[in-house]
Amino acid sequence: MKLTTTPGKAFPLIAASLTAGLSLTLSGCSTTSKTSAPTSMTSAIKSDVDVCDLVDAQRIEEATASQLTKFAYEHTPAPANQPPSKEAILPTLHCRIYFPNDTTFSKIEIHYQGRAVDDFGESVATVPFDQAIQNKEVERISSSDMEGQGFTYENNTSGPLLSWSYPDGHVLTMRVSYAVRDGENTADLHQNVRMLISFFELVGNRIPQVASGPKQELTFYPEDSDPLRDTESPRSEGWR
Repeated sequence: MKLTTTPGKAFPLIAASLTAGLSLTLSGCSTTSKTSAPTSMTSAIKSDVDVCDLVDAQRIEEATASQLTKFAYEHTPAPANQPPSKEAILPTLHCRIYFPNDTTFSKIEIHYQGRAVDDFGESVATVPFDQAIQNKEVERISSSDMEGQGFTYENNTSGPLLSWSYPDGHVLTMRVSYAVRDGENTADLHQNVRMLISFFELVGNRIPQVASGPKQELTFYPEDSDPLRDTESPRSEGWR
């Protein structure tokens, strides 16, 4: 099934299949190429390593057409026996995956927390999902295979972004960040949006399951890796 993104809020959502391994089509674009990255050339990340408890490294490399170099993650379930309410503490998952600096992006950040979109807009702020999706520059996405709704934001100031709101109001933010190199840090924005969609296909259904499972303390891979250049935690509050 083809994916059609819908600019702004004035048009109806068109269903998208989010089944792993499916080639997608964006409005006005040809089918996304699933370029296969070679079996991990880096000694750091082997192909069968389970990245952030979500999916093995090889499948991420196939979706991104790039090698993984390191990652960090943590996830925490909701407190037991809390009464359901809008103020209830939700499960969280934070993951940061790094790639070589010679690619068109240096990392993918994943936040599954609360009811807002992280790192959104010119102010790089935390914005309620219902407000963010009304931005005239976003393109809405929906799925016939997964409940909820989402959008992509190609021109997001801090890097192309995909956000998804699950039926319980829990919000996922996935964002591409760039290595700083001679000012050429915005290459292939549209391609990177398509890459985020392909990655979301792999993990969109898996993330709520992992976040609700046993607690995972902050973990780096490889264990002796540098603290991922700029933070000791993949939580968003330490990223800026």
